[in-house]
Amino acid sequence: MFDEKSWEMKPLALETVSSKVQNILAVDESGTTCKCNVAEDWLSLTGIIININDFSDTEEKVMKLKNKYWKDALFYSKRVVLHSRDIQKKQRAFSKIVIQNFVEFEKDLQDMINSVEMKVIASNIDKNSLYDSYFNPYDTYELAVEFMIERYVLYLEQKNENGIIIFESRGRKEDNRILLLIMNLINNGNNYIKNYRFGNRILGVYFNRKQTKDFSKSYWALELADICSDAIYKTMKKQDTELFKLIQNKVIGYPDYNGKGMKVFPK
Repeated sequence: MFDEKSWEMKPLALETVSSKVQNILAVDESGTTCKCNVAEDWLSLTGIIININDFSDTEEKVMKLKNKYWKDALFYSKRVVLHSRDIQKKQRAFSKIVIQNFVEFEKDLQDMINSVEMKVIASNIDKNSLYDSYFNPYDTYELAVEFMIERYVLYLEQKNENGIIIFESRGRKEDNRILLLIMNLINNGNNYIKNYRFGNRILGVYFNRKQTKDFSKSYWALELADICSDAIYKTMKKQDTELFKLIQNKVIGYPDYNGKGMKVFPK
C-alpha cells in the first residue's frame, strides 16, 4: 500500500506510484566520487524525467527492445538490465554469443532512446578542478544531487506539476545521506530556492535497485538514466558518442542548456 509520508523517515524502494504523481525523475551516475582518480576525473549525475502520461508507452518501448534480443526479456531466468558498462564490454546478457549482430542492437538501442518522451538533467563535477579550487569542498555526490534537485524543482514549477525522485540504491548509509540532504532542502531550502518550493513539488524520494528482489522485473527508468549518464560522462571527457547526439535535444533548456539542464561545476 502506498504511504505518502513513510519515505521521509528512511530510504525506501518504490513499489507503487500514487495517482497524485505527475512526473518521475530517475537518477544514476557515471564516474566515481573519490577525491583523486585521474582516470575518473568526472562525476556525472544524470536524471531523466518521465511524465506519468508517457510512462506506459515508454515501458512498452523498452520491453520491445528487450524482447527482440532475449526470449521473454530474460537472461538466465533474470530480467535483462540495460547497463552501459556491460553493453560496452559485450559481457553477460550482451555477449557476442547472445547478440550476434551487435551493430543492429546498438542501432535499436539508439532508436529506442531517441523515441522516448523524456527530459534530461545532468550535474557534472570536474573533481580535479573542484579540489584545486576549494580547500574544503562539498561532497561531490551531494553537490551534484543538490544541483539536480534545484533544476528539477524549477522544471516542475514551470509546468505547475509535481514529481517524485528515484535514485539507484548505493547502500543504506549512502542512501540515508542523500535522503537527509533532500529532506533538509524540503525543510530549510538553500541559498537559491525557499523550502516551501521544494516541499510543494517533491512528493517522494526513493532508492531502488535496477532489478526487483526476485529478478523478475527491472526498473527501466533507472536503466535509461544509466544509458544517458554514460553518454554525458563521455561527453565531459571529450569523447563523442552517437547517444549524446540523440539525447542532447532532450536536455532541459536545449539548445541553450548550459547552467539550466546541464550543470558543469566548477566553471
